[in-house]
Amino acid sequence: MKLLLFVPFLLLGAAGPLGAEGNGDLERLQGEAARLEAALAEAPGDHDLLLAAGRIQYDLGAFFGASSGREAAARLEAAYLIDRDPVTKAFLGAAYAYAAGSAGDYLARLDLARRAMRCADEAAAERPDDPLVRLLRAEGSYFLPDMFERSRTADADLEYLFARYQADRQCFAGLFDPALVFYVKARMSVKERLMDQAYRYALAGRKIAADDFVKRRLAEFLKGFEE
Repeated sequence: MKLLLFVPFLLLGAAGPLGAEGNGDLERLQGEAARLEAALAEAPGDHDLLLAAGRIQYDLGAFFGASSGREAAARLEAAYLIDRDPVTKAFLGAAYAYAAGSAGDYLARLDLARRAMRCADEAAAERPDDPLVRLLRAEGSYFLPDMFERSRTADADLEYLFARYQADRQCFAGLFDPALVFYVKARMSVKERLMDQAYRYALAGRKIAADDFVKRRLAEFLKGFEE
């Protein structure tokens, strides 16, 4: 994700027309994906390369609709087989969730969604105080169809992250831009048809965003309220 990213991601889940800067972000991610794939050709069992490649593929899908999510899942599955750590599992859960949201076949969607929830919940149970794990579970919940009723899970994760941020504004340093928490909350609010709330969270996120990539994603999100 562009937690670097996670990810992790689109206007989370809804890629629309890109401006010049958006195209530049997409081209940079595609270039990085190509570089990582070339490196993996030389070292196919390298955990760090597999994890990085999976995260980039997740971002390409989640932020720009330029990947199905299955590419990310394949790389992250391989990384997880080498090192079964909760963060890799959380990324894998988010990738499964995105793949489920974009899958055309109902049974495939159901299988991917179940994998997504299992990975996300197990990762959160193993490392409940890890902000990245909680953010990835909330992000993945956005992509899952409404029938799985993940709004409460996402809300609990986001409230935890907001509480951490209120207590210590530097608590996510080195992990992700705090504005991503506001961004995911805004997207979840749209999914729940709480448009005024979505606008407020996106606006608050734009005010604190430090990462240029995140700033542009929030600006694009807010344009939808101005048109």
